Order: sequence, then C-alpha cells, then structure tokens
Amino acid sequence: MLQLPPTLTENGLTTFHDHRDGAITYYLPSHLTVSETAADPAQPDFFLLRHHADYDTTSGGLLRVGLETAANEEITASSAFVPVRPHPISPPLHTAHFRLRLRSWLEGDADETSDWQPLASLNPLVASKPLTPHESQLLQAMLEDGAGVVEIELSLGYRALTEPLPWLATAQTTPLWEALHATLGSEPHPVAEVVAAFLSLPTAVISWESLAGEAAPSIELRETLLTELAHHALEDWFEEEEWDADFPDTTDLPDRIDTDVIPANAGIQLGGVWIPAFAGMTNPQIKNQVHQLNLRPISSFSPTYSWDLRLPRLTTVTHTLTWSASELYQSLTDPAQRQKLFPVVGALSPFAPAAVHLVNSLPFDPAFLRQVQVDVRYPGLTGVPQYRSFTFDGRQSVQSFTFTYPALTTPLELAARLTATLAPKGGVGWSAVWRRDFVPVTGLVVAIDRELAGMEFVQVAAEGMVFTHTPQLNLTLWQEGELEPVAKAALTAVSPTTAIALPGHDGGTDAKFHVYVGDGSGRDAKFCVSTTPAKPVTLTTYDLEPKQPDIITIQRGADNHAFLGIELAKLDDDNTVFYTLEPNQPRTWSFFRRTLFQPVRYRYRLHTVPTDSDGNTLPLVVGEWVESEELVLNL
Repeated sequence: MLQLPPTLTENGLTTFHDHRDGAITYYLPSHLTVSETAADPAQPDFFLLRHHADYDTTSGGLLRVGLETAANEEITASSAFVPVRPHPISPPLHTAHFRLRLRSWLEGDADETSDWQPLASLNPLVASKPLTPHESQLLQAMLEDGAGVVEIELSLGYRALTEPLPWLATAQTTPLWEALHATLGSEPHPVAEVVAAFLSLPTAVISWESLAGEAAPSIELRETLLTELAHHALEDWFEEEEWDADFPDTTDLPDRIDTDVIPANAGIQLGGVWIPAFAGMTNPQIKNQVHQLNLRPISSFSPTYSWDLRLPRLTTVTHTLTWSASELYQSLTDPAQRQKLFPVVGALSPFAPAAVHLVNSLPFDPAFLRQVQVDVRYPGLTGVPQYRSFTFDGRQSVQSFTFTYPALTTPLELAARLTATLAPKGGVGWSAVWRRDFVPVTGLVVAIDRELAGMEFVQVAAEGMVFTHTPQLNLTLWQEGELEPVAKAALTAVSPTTAIALPGHDGGTDAKFHVYVGDGSGRDAKFCVSTTPAKPVTLTTYDLEPKQPDIITIQRGADNHAFLGIELAKLDDDNTVFYTLEPNQPRTWSFFRRTLFQPVRYRYRLHTVPTDSDGNTLPLVVGEWVESEELVLNL
C-alpha cells in the first residue's frame, strides 16, 4: 500500500514507498488510453450515440467508453529509474469516478461538466452515462463544428497510509471536551469542521511529547499534529449522525475509514499538480460532506486520553486524468468508422431505416454469468412484430441493426427480453438458464444492464502481490440477515477478479453484503469486507495484514533451576528476544505475522542454570532450537 508522503525523483517522477516492503515503490499513471474490444483489437471500445428529434434539435443520447491507465514511455523505460530502485509499479485502484467535461474554444465561455458518478466497472475501467438533450447538443457542436473539446475526466482513488508522526498527544478530558463543545455544541458537523475545532484549541489543552527527542513543536508543525490528532480522535470521541430519509445517496463512496472529508483546499502535491481531496465525489456529496458527526457526552470518556501519532491511518490519494473524445473523433478519417463509433439517430420517417443499438454493461465471469442472449421485438414492414437475437459474452459491448417499418400507420414499439446462461452453482453440473419477460424499450437504444437482466453483481478483485503470500483467495458471500451464504468464488493470480451474479436480486444498492476471505488452508484465519452491489471491492496486501499481534504467553512451572531464560525468534528472522522467567510469573511476547494466512510458528531455546542434589549451581546450558505453534508455552 502507498505510504505517504510521496517522493519526487531527480527526473521529476513522483513515487510512493510501500508501507512494509522497502523494495517496492509505486507510481501513478500519467494518462488514459481508450481500450480495444476483445472481439476486434483494432476496434476502440467507444460508443457515443446522439439522438435527433424533429427540427434538428438534439434529444439526448448515450456515452460508453472503456479506458486504460498508462504511463509515458520515459516513465516505463528502465533508464528513467536510475535514481529509483527497484522499478516502480502501478498501485491497485480503490475507487474511480468520472464526469463529462466540455471545453469551449469561445472566449468567455466556462467549461461545462456533468456530476461525478462511479464507473460501471473498475477492472476494466468502463464509463457509461445517458446524455441530457443539453449535453448532446453541446457535443454535436463541439465534435462536428470544432467549437470545443469533449473530455472524459477520471478521478482515481488509491488507498494509502498517512505519514507516521513521532509524537504523543495527551489531554485531560474535561478541558478538551469543554473546548470542543464550545465550538461544536451538540449539533452534528462534517469532518472538516471537527478538524477546524481541533485547530482552534487553546495551546494548553494538548501536551505534546516528542518520541524522537525533539523540542516543542513549531506553529506549523502543531497545525499538522492537530489535524492528524483530529482524525485519530474521530473513532473514540465522535459518533456518526443517523441519515435522514431524503439525504442524498452515498453508497458509491468508500467507508469513512478509507476516505476523509477534509477542507476544500486540501489535497496532495503530485509532481507539479495539486490534486484536491474532493476529486471523485458527486456535487451533492461535496455539498453535504457526507459524514456528519456528534461529539460524544463527557460521561463516556476516561479522565485522561493519549494518542500515539506514529500509528498511521487509512486515507485516499486521488489522481485526476482526462481523455479526449475529440481527438478520437478527429483521428477517424473513414466516414463509416466515424458513424459506427459516433452515430447520430435522426428523426424517424416512413422511408428511412431505424437503427437500433444494443449496449452492454453487464460484467461477465466464467464462474457466474457466462453469456446473455437479447431478443429484440420490433415492427416489420407490414406492422407485424419481428424478432432479432444477439449474443453477448464480454468480447464486445455494442451491436446494432437497422429495420424499416410503416411509421404512418404503426407506432414504434420496441421490446427486449434477456436470457442469461449462468455457471452451475459450485461449478458442478449443468449450466443454469435465467430468462426474463419482454419489457418495453424507450427510444432506439437497448441498455443491457442490471435492470433488464433482473440481477445484481458483487465485484471483487485482488491486488497481484496478494498471491505472493497465498496461491488462492476463497471468497464466501453472505447477504446481511441471511443464514446461508449467497455464493462462493476463488481468486488466483491468473484470475484475480470476479463478478458474482445474483439473479432475482432486486435489493439494489440498499442490500449489504459481507465477503469472507480465506486461503483454503482450513485455518480460521480469515477477514471480512462489507460492500454493496454498487461498490466494487479491491483486496490488497494491507487487507491481509493482522492489525494486532498474536500474544505468546510463556509460563515457568516448578523446577530446580537456579536460572531459566528463553530466547525466541520467528522462523525466518535472525533477530531474537530474550526473557528471564520466574516461577508463576508469566511473560508475553507479541508475535506479528506478515499475513493473516501465515501460521503462528516460531522457534525458541532455553538457557538454564541447573543445580545438583545439594543445591549447588552448575554451568549454563543452552538448549537446541525447538519449533512451536503454541500460544501458551508451558515450561
């Protein structure tokens, strides 16, 4: 995982160290490229449809694009990393949002942007949104008349750990609580205002002790320490306000522990670019700052509190990139190819064919959803319903057909029916078929989405480095309130992603799921992440790390030794610890495993000074190393 702060190399590249492994460094992507379709590698995974109603006025449309993150050649070239060892890698993506940005060339015209919204998929990156008539009208002018530039703006979120600060903060509860209450009162406040309250605390309320032997903090450092202290105090000193029924939906955002809502001018410096902390949130979410917190009553606190600021906390580094649809449009010299990727559907007439486009946004997974067949019903030349069938299996996202019908006598009534082929539960047996009834289609675009399929998906991915610790992650999906698991899946280095299909699930983003992760060893070592169908989950090496050590208790029983000591070490570590043991006085050793799937296995040897039958001491005896997995070691 990224460890803040970032470092700037001599060649201008911004990198991050890994929080545990000093041999790993990360870099953030420099630009975006359009993906290629699996069915035709020469075909861009892009589709921009614009509708035209009567009198040549636009009436909306649809945008879908698959994107890939990339780095400049000077970044990927090994010669660029002479000051950086080893070669940096791209970190796993945690969240991704996008919006449409329309830049006008006309002087005085401001950029127009849509609201931020989550991507349909994180792996691969897929942005899809319906276009309003206003957006479609601007796109028409900017693309065909060259009045501006059409861009897709992505805000990518990467999980990171804050920089450890070697300071211990201590406060008496009463003066601290009274100072905070005087500023915040009993009303709920966003995190930004809680941080501001800590920054306004009187100097005498918090005492600072440097754990690195430094003098009292300067004014600038004190502001940094108070900001960090505020975030550390959120868990114990504040409680989240219950949402009102009409509060804007925020299910696409990470939990508060992963993303801190901080002042609008906050962010992180990445090279020469200042990335605002609010990048990636929709406009209503920014306005409400999402998390409203109440100061807990003073009766719930102990008399004194201390916070060790060396303990890092999770945050999110946001990185914004743009991709130009205008450049793709201008690069297409073949009119047929331009019409295929940027189709314009005009007003219907009895003599012109109608073009129907089928656009898929369902995630396919061989272990769950294998393919779908979509039947489209439309009026034929004589007004009698006709049928066309199309198959999608993940290799292409858009298919089209045209038809002609008697518009003067027959209304345009389209309908679509989806039939899904699902893998057998548990991977054994015959494939299952999930069929829906025909549903009416508005306009000439058939959206192959969760609503048409009547199913939801829980998408889980694993960082590649996870599989250096375990060959496989076994996932068990539980829906909150249910007694039986919904599904099981496995992730490997070859297949590090899954999209668990939930046919018939109509709970939408209101449903909460728990993903239990194990390594298949049969041990109880596992962990749980909570999610909703709208929030893809990425498992990282940090998720595999125990947050607390295992405690090994060593007990000395009755013996005749004049002295007994024990030397302990991890199996793969030459560093040892030594404890002197006294009868009936247990000693404890904190054993930190590298991952949850690593067993508690260590080695020890005894140092004894025995006595003879007369009670005289004999020479020191150092025993052989012994391996053990015992949490309570009785000697």
